[in-house]
This record gives sequence, C-alpha cells and structure tokens, in this order.
Amino acid sequence: MRNLLVLIFAAVVLFSCQASEQQSFRKMTEEELIAYNANVPLEQNVFCFEDVRTGSFIKKFDA
Repeated sequence: MRNLLVLIFAAVVLFSCQASEQQSFRKMTEEELIAYNANVPLEQNVFCFEDVRTGSFIKKFDA
C-alpha cells in the first residue's frame, strides 16, 4: 500500500512539472522573451511584432 502511495505521489509530481513547462508567450514581457530566445535554438525563437493593417471592406466591381 505504501508503494502505491509513493508511486501516485511521483506521478503527480511529474505531471505537475510537465504542465508548468507550457509557456504563454503573450503574457511574457519583452525581457522574458529575450531571455527565452537566448536559451533555445534559432528555429524555436519567438518573434512578436505589432502589425497595423489598413484597408477597406468595400468590394470593388469591374465595370
């Protein structure tokens, strides 16, 4: 019975460690993103930018 409790406790600890590794990049500050990008390979870097889109929803018809 004691072994079962130890096994369940170990599983809970491992699961909690795995769940905390998922990061929300939207909530990170610019400094946190820079630190994250410094520790991961280039193909895993996160790039954030603000994009202002201008345009019109008016359809254009060819006459």
